Amino acid sequence: MILKEIYDGWGNLIKDKLKILNPEIKEIGKRRLLICDVCEIRTKDICNPLKKGIHTITGKLVNGCGCALSAKVLSPNSKCPLGKF
Repeated sequence: MILKEIYDGWGNLIKDKLKILNPEIKEIGKRRLLICDVCEIRTKDICNPLKKGIHTITGKLVNGCGCALSAKVLSPNSKCPLGKF
């Protein structure tokens, strides 16, 4: 469920700020953020819903999801709208 992913991401972002985040989740977030850093649909910390990109698996043109990337990358079950993770 998408709400659970949102809660997990923001909860893990808070845990990271408090220095109590699980190191495995932190590492997943770091790897994902490296992907997001060079993404064509990123605008600052947002996966911009007004920008489009090609899904890596389906080849379809899709919009960004609108998520705050600093939280999304820390939600282990969240998926990139372009299929990059």
